[in-house]
Amino acid sequence: MAFTLAPVKLFLVGLFFGLAWIPSRIAVIGLPLLPDKPLSGWRIVLKDLTMFFVRLAGYSAGLLKQTVKGRQASAKEAPVIIMAPHSSSLDTLGPLAHSIIGFPGAVSSIENAHLPVIGGRI
Repeated sequence: MAFTLAPVKLFLVGLFFGLAWIPSRIAVIGLPLLPDKPLSGWRIVLKDLTMFFVRLAGYSAGLLKQTVKGRQASAKEAPVIIMAPHSSSLDTLGPLAHSIIGFPGAVSSIENAHLPVIGGRI
């Protein structure tokens, strides 16, 4: 079963990431590397389209949306701060986790924006 499904899954993941690349690149045309204000107007529509394709890539890879029951603890109830170095290839999973299960957005160093293929999606 894995020999038949793995190539299909890999193809779909590549296809959806490729489709996500197009609106993500169009959305940042003309923007500075460090914008001083959030996206607005038609750029938000392209951002939502990009996240839709990223979600499809995650679903194709086998990641499913998870529901969270209960409520998030406030800062007063759980005063915890977590810090870690951002120096691995797993940093690219942040946007995917954000779009599929609603984790907080990814934090990445500015050097990662210059990566050839994945830099526009981080």
